[in-house]
Amino acid sequence: IQEVPPTVTIVDSWEQLLIESMQYVSEVSDETEKGAGKKAKQQPKAKAPSDAESGDTSKMLDRIMAGSEAHAVYMITSDGFLIDKRLREEQLDLVKSSDEISKILPNILAVSQAINAGDLKEINFRFANSIMMIRSVDDSDLMIIVISPSSVPSGNMYKSILKESENLRKII
Repeated sequence: IQEVPPTVTIVDSWEQLLIESMQYVSEVSDETEKGAGKKAKQQPKAKAPSDAESGDTSKMLDRIMAGSEAHAVYMITSDGFLIDKRLREEQLDLVKSSDEISKILPNILAVSQAINAGDLKEINFRFANSIMMIRSVDDSDLMIIVISPSSVPSGNMYKSILKESENLRKII
């Protein structure tokens, strides 16, 4: 564990690899459940995932960015752990903004528990120049955060997040 390999073989973020492995485990367990109790004479070919079903979170976040004309998109767990991110605007400090979001998210969830509001579905912050939408992915611990210019209709942001949330739920 303490040895460093002579060459770097993983160039993407490890979080993205984790999501892809979850998709693989899900596909293997589905095939095992279907074949339980029956002897398969022929191994069924695994269906290649479409672009929309791909475990590549980068593509999901890119599609959200395009659909909501976003400055930034984050995929984060409810305890503030950043899974993946995208940034379009150079004036946004990606590290600082993701750190601040990671700090505030657990507090928002704590307020929700304190007032017995139930699970967080969606929250919007409207500022003079930007809108920040935080939306949870149903049946998971993940949240998608989109920051767009204030001129973008929040309905566009909602639709983009909802579509990719459904794709993400299929993977998990």
